[in-house]
Amino acid sequence: MVDERVIEFAKTERDIEELEQDLAQSARETKYAQLCKTFSFAALIENMEQLLLDNAKRKTGPREQSAQLLQQMMGTLREADTHTEKFYKQLITLTDENIMQQRLNAATGYFTDKVMKPCIVQISAHIVALSGHAKTSKQLTAWRELKDIFQEKINEMNGLTPPRLAEIQINF
Repeated sequence: MVDERVIEFAKTERDIEELEQDLAQSARETKYAQLCKTFSFAALIENMEQLLLDNAKRKTGPREQSAQLLQQMMGTLREADTHTEKFYKQLITLTDENIMQQRLNAATGYFTDKVMKPCIVQISAHIVALSGHAKTSKQLTAWRELKDIFQEKINEMNGLTPPRLAEIQINF
């Protein structure tokens, strides 16, 4: 079985310079798509919304405190997503790889230090508060998983792990 694109490529009589430009453009589009996925917080927000729904069913532990924390963090992540949209628009216009790398480093630093790490600190404090209550083991497990997801997202932004956030579901 032969791919249609291979046949089309063989039929074209374009010069090497055009082909190199097409290749560079395709590589740029692929990189852009990967960056969009890496800096998106949509899957994390979706997991937190599920955790909020599950939290509403709980009769033990500080339910209101958990709900407030989740809503606060979701608001922070939604705000970060609006910053991400501006970041995407900026990336599209950049042609210099060095400037793009500087912007990526700045974005990684911003989202890590101003968004993700404060959320992890809040989650850690909430885990400590939950551990003082009876019958909260399932909630503690869910909050620990959420903390791990935040850490994975930081690692993903730093390029240390492949994108797995969409595959992870919190079982509350």
